Amino acid sequence: MVTKSTLVEKPRKQRQDMLPALQEFTQGLMRSAGIGIYTAGKGKVLVMDDDGEIRDATGEMLSHIGYEVGYARDGAEAVEAYKKAIDSGESFDVVMLDMTVVGGMGGKEAMGKLKEITPAVKAIVLSGYSVHPLMADFKQWGFSEAISKPYEIAELSKVVRRLLPA
Repeated sequence: MVTKSTLVEKPRKQRQDMLPALQEFTQGLMRSAGIGIYTAGKGKVLVMDDDGEIRDATGEMLSHIGYEVGYARDGAEAVEAYKKAIDSGESFDVVMLDMTVVGGMGGKEAMGKLKEITPAVKAIVLSGYSVHPLMADFKQWGFSEAISKPYEIAELSKVVRRLLPA
């Protein structure tokens, strides 16, 4: 049994020297649990979200892990960007569509239009409403995957990699 009188506290400097080893140990545990780990990928992804901060953050995360990213503010803009990419010979591999767009075309309607262009389009629906029926039955609406906002880079990486394996 350790009593207070026998406990020797390590000097502050010695504790700080242990930080790199502790960080490495923690990262190893996270890797083994599959937490916070992302895999680099390749491909072209179109991100549609009416919230500029979310759109930009999602694009930054995707760029960081190796994807080329295009942006759209609403469904109409996404459909137009998708058509232009096909016409230029550099089509998008995956499209990410926000389900709800204030004052514009949302993901569900945009998905219908994209399916008319490319029936096998790979698309991910994004939503802050995780209990919405579309999120539960996303495949019924033609989406390949769904992800609830907010999401982290590890989760985003996993979802995109399911559609674009290495």
